[in-house]
Amino acid sequence: MAEPELTQEILSLRPGHHLCLFYDKDPSEQMPALVPFIQDALSRDEQFVYIADDQTVEELEVRLKQSGINVGKECDRGALKLWTRREWRQPGELSSEAKSRQVLQYVHEATQSGFNGSRFAIEMTWALGPDISADLLEHWEATINTIFVPGFSGRMACQYNRSRLASEVILAALHTHPVVILGDHVYPNLFYEAPLILGGNAKSSAAQVEWIMSQLKSARAIEKRQKKLEEQLLQAQKMESIGTLAGGIAHDFNNILNIIKGYTAVLGEEVSQNRKAEEHLKVIDEAVERGAAMVRQLLTIARKTATHLAPANMNEQISEIAKLIKETFSKTITVSLELDPNVPPVIADAGQIGQVLLNLCVNARDAMPAGGSLILRTHLIDGKTARDRHREADAGTYVSVEVSDTGKGIDENIRDRIFEPFFTTKKPGEGTGLGLAIVYSIVKSHKGFVDIDTESGRGTTFRFYLPVDAGALGLRSGTPIRPAEALAG
Repeated sequence: MAEPELTQEILSLRPGHHLCLFYDKDPSEQMPALVPFIQDALSRDEQFVYIADDQTVEELEVRLKQSGINVGKECDRGALKLWTRREWRQPGELSSEAKSRQVLQYVHEATQSGFNGSRFAIEMTWALGPDISADLLEHWEATINTIFVPGFSGRMACQYNRSRLASEVILAALHTHPVVILGDHVYPNLFYEAPLILGGNAKSSAAQVEWIMSQLKSARAIEKRQKKLEEQLLQAQKMESIGTLAGGIAHDFNNILNIIKGYTAVLGEEVSQNRKAEEHLKVIDEAVERGAAMVRQLLTIARKTATHLAPANMNEQISEIAKLIKETFSKTITVSLELDPNVPPVIADAGQIGQVLLNLCVNARDAMPAGGSLILRTHLIDGKTARDRHREADAGTYVSVEVSDTGKGIDENIRDRIFEPFFTTKKPGEGTGLGLAIVYSIVKSHKGFVDIDTESGRGTTFRFYLPVDAGALGLRSGTPIRPAEALAG
């Protein structure tokens, strides 16, 4: 059975990590994160020191035993130490620096005893005293940050009971921990502040650089995870679009197969008549080629590939999409092209832009259940005209691609929401509301933008703009650029 996501995230922590764990009230709420943290330490032959609440050591032993940890055995060999505040903090005023040196001593003694490293779990609610202040806490945690740096053979998890601590204390904890555990996840802490308050006790420049680098890498890891999710979303939406077309494809492909089957039967009866057999074979070849071409078009759209930017001819791409939708859409929908022959190439991922076109065409088809007209247009426009519509337009020239239908249009009260992920006016099971969100995302990633002209009951025009390949435009400096009037309607 796969490990829970929280466990995987706990196991991905590295030596030197200093993290905080927030829980609402009951110490048992910490166990889903702390148990794998402890088990991982013991499995790596590291010493684990748990500084518990005065009242929870016995309860802690029970919880650890219930989780499968052999508390008696691990304590006997010195791998697991369960302490209370009394054993952790001696009477008198707390010195953060002195206590940090003591932590270093614990780590050193563990190494001298043959352990591979040390980990600490400290119940901060009581370990520093019930009268803990935000300033005292911040100084203590910031001091710890001068010790726990990437590669250090220790890790520390500090627990905070939110029901027992003032918000100022919680805020101090958020400022001083690079990693945070909240509920079922581990988060890189975007609100972490470097411990500059320590002056001469601060990390060396080299250590600070290493630390910053590690944080940047952590942030990059989160970015990569987000990008992966976006790629999965794109692929899922591709499959939805293909599924939408499946009915039409199945119908046409079935007709092709029927032709093959019928002529094969006739061929069997006329095998002795070479001339007729040759004619029938020619029809079969043509039908098979039609089927193969349809499959190739579908695979081109569905293929999962990395983003590949290259000069792309929008007129050619639109013509290919038009062939596909003419084969698969209802015959009650007429498809026509109004393509400016002078538009130069754009820099784009042809597969992703093909998906944009397909999504918009499918949207147009759904808006015309009783049939209608679908028109695909291209225009070349200058940057000023583009900026009149979108202030973020910063390219000198754009290709505008329009997908127009004569359908039911879009109500004004939902117009501002149509690009929101998962927003849909379709019935449950008929769509996920991802199509237009994907259109918007892909076009934005190409440094383009999207707009819409629509009126309820009078059709819709989606228009997206892509920057022209500057090199291609330079080769065609004599190409006239369409004025703003070309975009009317």
